[in-house]
Amino acid sequence: MRKMRPLESFGSAGRAGVVIDVAGSVAALSAAADFFFLEELPKYDPAELIPPKGGDEAMAKKVLTHALEILPAVEFTHDPLNEALRAAATQLGLKAGQAFQPIRVAVCGRKNAPPLFETMAVLGKEVCLKRIQQAISYLSSVE
Repeated sequence: MRKMRPLESFGSAGRAGVVIDVAGSVAALSAAADFFFLEELPKYDPAELIPPKGGDEAMAKKVLTHALEILPAVEFTHDPLNEALRAAATQLGLKAGQAFQPIRVAVCGRKNAPPLFETMAVLGKEVCLKRIQQAISYLSSVE
């Protein structure tokens, strides 16, 4: 059985809004948004971290490592996350989608998830940084 995050760790009412946007029913919610409630994501295929259109493991690792460097100083709300991660994509010479996919998979465990910045705000800085570090480890184990 997977260990669930305590409800106290979710804080604001806005977090419930993201979950409600994800699914209209409890059954769909369970399948679509389990990553909000899990302390640790189930193991996923590291290939999911690789950006589309010419991406590779090195690119994914570069994106995740850069995110891990800049995110500790970023306020975990939509606009600051949006600005910081778009600027990071530009600094790395990537399109936003190429940079965002590895981060999305790292924090959600899948490519298809609710909007990235809102999801990160809901999960919180500590959880996101931990999951990004885990994703880097997944990529390192494939090399």
